Amino acid sequence: MAKPLFTTGNEYFLAIMERWRQETGSEFNDLDAAVEWALENGELKAPPYDPAKDFKRKFAMALRQQTKRDSHGNNVRVWQANKTFEIDPAEGIKKQKVLWFDIDKITHHQMELATLQRREQVIGDICQLTTDVDYFNENRLAEGEQPIEVPKDFTNDVAERKQPKTYGGDLGGDDDDDVRV
Repeated sequence: MAKPLFTTGNEYFLAIMERWRQETGSEFNDLDAAVEWALENGELKAPPYDPAKDFKRKFAMALRQQTKRDSHGNNVRVWQANKTFEIDPAEGIKKQKVLWFDIDKITHHQMELATLQRREQVIGDICQLTTDVDYFNENRLAEGEQPIEVPKDFTNDVAERKQPKTYGGDLGGDDDDDVRV
């Protein structure tokens, strides 16, 4: 089968997913099964292994997940990320670079940038979720079902999650009844 030309990588992968769904009759996307099918049927070829790219991804995951406890018992991310752009001298094109700053050494300006960038990610996710739910409510809601709502005020959610993680009290045992949740 001649493979059509696509303008983006996403279009290519979406076309493969569509062919997989048509061939298997699946009504949902099982990525493990789809990748296995695509490799077996010559739809995909594994890209050459780039160890630097792989290690960069692993370092970023480790930095993103490292936390420490503050004086209130909250987990605080040790490393804060700032996305920057620079011109690659070899290729002459703008490339994204992420710099990681220790929260105990980061400057006010760097923390402002990290905060704005993470806030933009959250807003983007909420906007997309709202669009998806609005579409579902308009096109897929069965009679008698209530529309799904996406509350956008997270004040109570944040306050609830910031509550102490350790609760003391009498659980009917000895005096060491603190429960960590």
